[in-house]
Amino acid sequence: MKHLYSIILITIMAFTSVLYAEDSAVPMPNESLAIGVVADGGFGPFINYALNKDIHIGGQLGAFFDSEAEGLNWQIAVHMRAFLLRIQNMNVFASAKFSVLGYADSDDSPTNLGVNIGGMWYPFENLGLFAGINVFAFDLQESAIGIGLGSPFIGMEFYLD
Repeated sequence: MKHLYSIILITIMAFTSVLYAEDSAVPMPNESLAIGVVADGGFGPFINYALNKDIHIGGQLGAFFDSEAEGLNWQIAVHMRAFLLRIQNMNVFASAKFSVLGYADSDDSPTNLGVNIGGMWYPFENLGLFAGINVFAFDLQESAIGIGLGSPFIGMEFYLD
């Protein structure tokens, strides 16, 4: 039975790689504005601008749930993404994010600085799908540092050019 599962898995992987293999890479966005949505502990829209093919900057609004806080909690963030490696339409990136959080039941607004790594796939010229994990987090209010494989995130962006 194990061999049957292995054969099925290998067959699926082979067909998937053949179906999604591409002869040439889709061009990276350059001097383009994008809108998108991201889920990273919260959920919300963002705007992104490709300064060039390797550096993108943007801002984000979001809402998130905290089991200890009642009501709607919010997040405002700015980010910078640097692409490090490109393999066809898959791009490895590192990003830095500065965020301010707000809790519905408190006047407290913690600020955080995070460093993420991830990958972005461009199936089409104007559509980017991305995911990654947080590898470094610094809570500026409590001077707390977190290092390791932290919060995952996933999102998509649509370039208007």
